[in-house]
Amino acid sequence: MKPWLVHIERLDIDEWTINTTAPDADRVTHARYYNCHEVEIEAMLSNHQEEQMETWYCADEESAQLLAKHFARKLPGRNINVYEIRSVVRSAPSEPAVAKYTAKGLVPV
Repeated sequence: MKPWLVHIERLDIDEWTINTTAPDADRVTHARYYNCHEVEIEAMLSNHQEEQMETWYCADEESAQLLAKHFARKLPGRNINVYEIRSVVRSAPSEPAVAKYTAKGLVPV
């Protein structure tokens, strides 16, 4: 996994409020999230239509910004988001484990 992400934002974004509770908290947190109403992901690796794929990983911020500008020219009017990966959450048959992304890779928190 590379630490930068370029994401072509989906059209028809909807909003949800999801209640979560931290393990050491006794109250519920209300968080608002946005996502596409209907998610259909198709593998587009064989037809070389790069703008049909929605998520790309990049090694550094400069390459992520260049890729975002490339897609913005091909898809005028669409939001092309650039993110830096800060953490990865993986759930095993136990409590979820959080790791921070560093230059050396994922490090447990």
